[in-house]
Amino acid sequence: MRSILICLMSSLFIVCFFNLKAMGECIEGNCSDGKGIYIFTDGEKYIGKFTNGKRDGQGTNIFPTGGQYVGQYKEDKRNGQGTYTFPNGDRYIGQFADNKQNGHGTYSFVSGDKYVGGYKDDKREGQGTYTFADGGIYIGLFKNNKFNGHGSFTFPNGNKYEGQFKDSMFDGHGTLSFNNGDMYVGEFKKGRISGHGNYTFADGEKFVGQFKNGKPVGNPLQ
Repeated sequence: MRSILICLMSSLFIVCFFNLKAMGECIEGNCSDGKGIYIFTDGEKYIGKFTNGKRDGQGTNIFPTGGQYVGQYKEDKRNGQGTYTFPNGDRYIGQFADNKQNGHGTYSFVSGDKYVGGYKDDKREGQGTYTFADGGIYIGLFKNNKFNGHGSFTFPNGNKYEGQFKDSMFDGHGTLSFNNGDMYVGEFKKGRISGHGNYTFADGEKFVGQFKNGKPVGNPLQ
């Protein structure tokens, strides 16, 4: 099963190294072409299908750290639909490619948070929805595991922001609607109202002008 022997040649001698992990044991079934149970030297355990000595098809991998994968394999790697349960109890259900979360998936955190959307190389990427345990919800674009691009965030208290995000913060042009009827339309920077904008109070009074760090500059009320 797998390549076992690696040899290095010099002008004087040949040194051979054994791939210790590969020297596990097939304890049941056919671990070459069929179904079997294979135990690796580090304690990792695989139960499932094999082709040419490699994990291929449906299988279950139990890791010594406490994690577990149940799903599809191809060429000895997690490829296709599967479920990965992490040692801390977090769980990912979705697509895999080359042992990584790639494609569409659902990640449930033990904290109560939940993400449904795209993945690329184990990171949240593309369109998705992130629901926080406290009731907050983000719907929009992700990049490198963070809110990046256009999206909307609804706070547990009913306040809602819709617009541009950068590194999970309001950044760029957006609209912030408050549960008391107030509304701000304008520029944001690093999560704060900053730049030119229009703040309309619930009673109709307006402030149009410049803001800095969440506060108006001057007092041009209309």
